[in-house]
Amino acid sequence: MRATHYNYTPQELESVFQAIVTTMFDVPKDIADDGSPAPKILVVAGVQGSGKTYMLNNTLLKTPGYGNYVHLYQENFRELHPRYADFADQDVTRRYKHTETFIWELCSRIFAYAHSNKFNIVMETALDTKAFATVISGQELADYQFDVHLIGCKKDFVHLSTIKRAFDALEAGTLERFVDIATIETSIENAEVILNAFEEACMRVSGSTISLYERGFGELRNRKKLCSSRCDRVSSLTPYVFTDEQGVAITVQEQVHRIERSEALPIPCSFASFIALIEAPVTRAEDREEAWREAYNALPRMRRFWQHVPQRLPETLWSYIKKYTV
Repeated sequence: MRATHYNYTPQELESVFQAIVTTMFDVPKDIADDGSPAPKILVVAGVQGSGKTYMLNNTLLKTPGYGNYVHLYQENFRELHPRYADFADQDVTRRYKHTETFIWELCSRIFAYAHSNKFNIVMETALDTKAFATVISGQELADYQFDVHLIGCKKDFVHLSTIKRAFDALEAGTLERFVDIATIETSIENAEVILNAFEEACMRVSGSTISLYERGFGELRNRKKLCSSRCDRVSSLTPYVFTDEQGVAITVQEQVHRIERSEALPIPCSFASFIALIEAPVTRAEDREEAWREAYNALPRMRRFWQHVPQRLPETLWSYIKKYTV
């Protein structure tokens, strides 16, 4: 175990896993017509603050077909830490920190059991480590049909979103933490190898799909779907018509961003669109005003929770206020 103030043993971790395994995996598996397993995996990927959990809970999981999927992570898992009672009275950011190693190890154990037994899986990733690409492209998931949703956001938007999210958590008493800009930039640096791996994974099993969304200030607050592609034939990804958030059919010709792979188009392409969304400047006056307001409104909340905020947060907020002063 990595050193923490609240250590636990491998045996205690296994005991927690065994306590949840029977109910967590009490779901049917998908079976193909020939009687063999036909496992599926739903993935939402984006840096911290991009709205992955919201998209899962309020959009994707409300559509039919996901009732027998196993969630690799649930917030209440953190309270299963063998020493949780010892720090349960601490503030939410410290509780989050104390449970971070535990949650990684428990979710890794859940993931190993899920894929080795061919259960359907729900996964979120904040692009934390390039090693994740090896998992995606590895043999463990080689027979999984992928359903991938990528969310691209401007860097300032996601950073301000994580600050607001942390203050909301402090007020509500839910477990969360402040995310610094360096962590977000690391995820952006990791994105290319991970997104390339997603493309390759989507080309292994027919029926796999991959979609790209943009989320940001103003009219993009609720997300906009930009493109969708499907594996109609192994080793290929073909753009297809999709219905947008307003119920309008978006043709392939209308999709400015496209994820397309074939023998003639062998180069991964989703990252180019993803990074373009992240690096685009905030230009609309309404969006700049919203960014300014997000930073300004965080100041009084910072004073209320001054004991729990990162040391550099005041400087960060003022830099955003100056940057987006209209």
